[in-house]
Amino acid sequence: MVGPLLFRLLIALAVAAIAGGTAVWRRPTFLIFLALEAAWSVSEGFFSRGGRPTVVTSGSINPRQVPFVMAGKLYLLLRMVYHAILVAYFARIGAIAASPRTPVAVAGISAMVMAILLRVWSMKTLGERFRGYEVRAEAQGLETRGPYAIVRHPGYLAFILFDIGMPLLLNGVRLLPLVVVPLAVMFRRVSAEEQLLLEAYPADYPRYVTRTRRLVPLIY
Repeated sequence: MVGPLLFRLLIALAVAAIAGGTAVWRRPTFLIFLALEAAWSVSEGFFSRGGRPTVVTSGSINPRQVPFVMAGKLYLLLRMVYHAILVAYFARIGAIAASPRTPVAVAGISAMVMAILLRVWSMKTLGERFRGYEVRAEAQGLETRGPYAIVRHPGYLAFILFDIGMPLLLNGVRLLPLVVVPLAVMFRRVSAEEQLLLEAYPADYPRYVTRTRRLVPLIY
């Protein structure tokens, strides 16, 4: 939990300092961003620690899981690049007129806070069944409670909300279209995951699909 948190914060601090100098670190908008990044990392690390292995090797997963796993790794890499671009833009250009009190920034903060709460809710519901490296049939059966009663992939929806909120908070609305790059990979991962879930729960998953949306309630 501490390692990923420090890594994310150090990357943000380094990118901001390179792009705009260390004075950016004292900007209220940037401090709020750092706090939200920290909250995301801490909550995810706390609720996932029982289900995710420390080391995953290519030989430790079923070959059928590989597209799902690799899409996840690529998504996280692209997401990291996306975050770095937003921080660099803020430090170089956006910080000049940035204020956390503008309606756009408040909308961004709200989206990021909702993302953190939704991610925590999703991971707490799964508990030790959360695995970022494989999909398999669980003894407890298919999870359909809590946020999973509303959408099939609430954890991914949390990522979307957080990554949409970031440019709103960091005064980088013009960079918002960049989010489609990591999201395209996310959709590949979701498709791969749903195929694996269908194989793991051939009786239950089709019925579950008919009564829920994939990512956005009532829409998609």
